[in-house]
This record gives sequence, structure tokens and C-alpha cells, in this order.
Amino acid sequence: MNVSKSLNGAPLTPEQNSLKLEETMNPGRRTFISNSLAAASFACLMPLGACMGTSTKKQPVGFISGVVKNDLEKMDWREVLKKAADMGYTEYEGQNLGESLPEFKEYCATLGIKHIAGSVPFVEDMEAVTTKLDELQSLGVPYTVCYYPWLVQAPFTKADCEQSAQLLNKIGKLANERGIQLCWHNHEKEFIPMENGALPFDYLMEHTAQDLVSLELDLYWATNAGADPLQIINTLKDRIKMLHVKDMEGGSNQEITCVGKGTINFETLLSAAQKVGIEHFIVERDRAINGLECLQTAFDHLSGLDLPNKVS
Repeated sequence: MNVSKSLNGAPLTPEQNSLKLEETMNPGRRTFISNSLAAASFACLMPLGACMGTSTKKQPVGFISGVVKNDLEKMDWREVLKKAADMGYTEYEGQNLGESLPEFKEYCATLGIKHIAGSVPFVEDMEAVTTKLDELQSLGVPYTVCYYPWLVQAPFTKADCEQSAQLLNKIGKLANERGIQLCWHNHEKEFIPMENGALPFDYLMEHTAQDLVSLELDLYWATNAGADPLQIINTLKDRIKMLHVKDMEGGSNQEITCVGKGTINFETLLSAAQKVGIEHFIVERDRAINGLECLQTAFDHLSGLDLPNKVS
């Protein structure tokens, strides 16, 4: 069979002649090439994001009840939650706001809000701990948080850290038995060195069981303490279960402000968090005068960030 000319009659190059001969001897190759080209053409008829590998997954955003403390004192709690849901918030961290647990759980479900975390006391009284954990279990809450995992005031000694790590493991075990993951929440005090120069933050992470104790990383307090939250995220990865997304004013003031009004680079931090598997971003603003307005400002800012998984 003559395979030395192309369709237009021009002589084939040695490379073309070799390829033509291979296709003649192996017709399956020709079929494979045709099918591959057809598949590629079909793929690029799909949405541009799918063809280029851009994620279309959406990033849920939550808020903690403390942001809307003033609003809850002035308005019915249902109205407050409804306004937050209308902004786009789909997760809630905080206490039960209803007259009963079933009422609160049902109303959150109607709004499409998931109650993902509630507090547990950091005390040696395990009866008080189990009572709270049982309540959270009945609400179907996946996480519980010790917001101040210390029995003493800062600065902390190594002995203080040992005591806190042991108690976190104990509470974490009780939580785990109920299908709940315990997290502890940092402030700036965990970054004040102990007498041996080591950080209480590092001690707690190194001396608690990874399957029982996780971290809710507060981005404001880590930044305020002079730590590097980006390094923490990239080091601890998905041992961090939630981020408290809270902004800081610039200059020497460094006070807490609404997300989007300060200096913290949330685009860099939240992008890194998504890449290592941190799923929950919780907006917080201590002592907010108008919490709902602050939540709207925060959601607008987060929606405009160039993240792998967009907020919307």
C-alpha cells in the first residue's frame, strides 16, 4: 500500500510517512486519536471553569453569636438570624437562642444555617462538662470550643501548660465519645514565652492528642501577638478546624475592627486555609455596636476576595 503521499498529493516527510505506516498497521491507534480529539472538543464546550480547572465550589461563611450581642438584646433572635441568613451566612457558632433546643435547631434548619459549634466549660468538674456536651449532642453540633483553656491567668508556666493539656485531652475524650470534636481557642497570651522560652501555644498543640483536640485559630489574636498566622496554617493544616475571621486596625492601635476595615490580609490567609483543608470561616467582631452592619461589611469584603473557593 502506498503511504508516501498526503491527501493533497504532496510528498510526505520521513516522520509523516512513519506515522502513516504505523496507523495503517495499527488501525486502533487511529480510532484512539479520533476519540481523544472528540472528547477534548466536547470538554471545551463545557463551562470555562470546568475546562480550565477552576473550582466552582462555594465557601460557606459563619458568624459567632457575640457579634450580634447588641442586636439580640433589641430584636427577636429569629429576626437576627434571618437577617444574617439573608446576607449569605450559612453557619453559626454560639449558644442556643431558643426557648428549647428543638425550637432553635428547627428554626436554623428552615434558614439553611448549620449550628456548627458551641462552648464547653474548661473546668475540672466533669459533670458540668458532660451536661454541656450532652446538650450540644442533642443539637447535632459537630464542634465544641474551650475559649479560655486555662485555670490560671497569664503569663503561663510550664506547669500551667501541663495542667491545661491534660484537661483538654480529658474533655476531648468525652466530646469524642459523643461524636463531637473539641477545639481550643487562642488569644495573644499563648504566644508569651514560658520560663524556658517555649510558647504555651506550641506546648498545647504538641501535648494534646491530635484525634481529640483541635484548634480554632483566631487570626486577629495571632496577628496581634506578633505571630505569623500564615505559618501556623501551613504548619498545623487541618488540625485547625475553624478560623475566627476578625480584623485589626493599623498603626499602634491594633484594636479589633469589622472584617474589611482593617489591615489583615484575608485573601492570603483564607486561600492558604482552603488549600490545607480548613473548612469553617467564622466572622467575629468583639464589642460590635451594630453587629448586623458589621456582618454585612464582612460578607461583602469576603465575597470580593480571589479565593480558590469563592464566598457567595
